[in-house]
Parts: sequence; C-alpha cells; structure tokens
Amino acid sequence: ILKRINEFISDYVMNMNKNTERKVNHDFSQTINDNVYEWFVAQRAKKIPVSGPVLQVYARKIAEDLGDATGFKASNGWFERFR
Repeated sequence: ILKRINEFISDYVMNMNKNTERKVNHDFSQTINDNVYEWFVAQRAKKIPVSGPVLQVYARKIAEDLGDATGFKASNGWFERFR
C-alpha cells in the first residue's frame, strides 16, 4: 500500500476507482430534468402549486416531445431523484 500511496491518493482526489464501471448520466435524461425544472420554476413564479404527479405527467410529455427512444417513464424513483 505504501508503495502505491500516490496512485491511491490521485484516485481518491479524482473520485475514480479503476475496477468499477460507473453509470453515466445520459444527456437525454438531463435534458428532461432541465426542461421540467424550468417549467416548475415558471409555474411557481406564477404562484401555481405543482404536485409530484403533475411533474411526472409533464416529464412524460417532454420525453415524448423530444422523441423518447429509451422508454422514459417518470416513475416515483425518477421523481425522488429529481426532487
């Protein structure tokens, strides 16, 4: 361990484990999240209450408009991560 201390420190700093494949966020889902967030902020600026199911429906609509090829569902898990 002491011989490889510099390698371990640089991996820690870069938050990178060479043996683990990390899940990469897709640009498509990030685009959906950005669009939903912008819409949410606009609705709240108008003092319109927005609930979770309304956000999910809007996210599905955005996915359709963007030509969803991944089968985006706007599940409760998506909503929790979005929140």
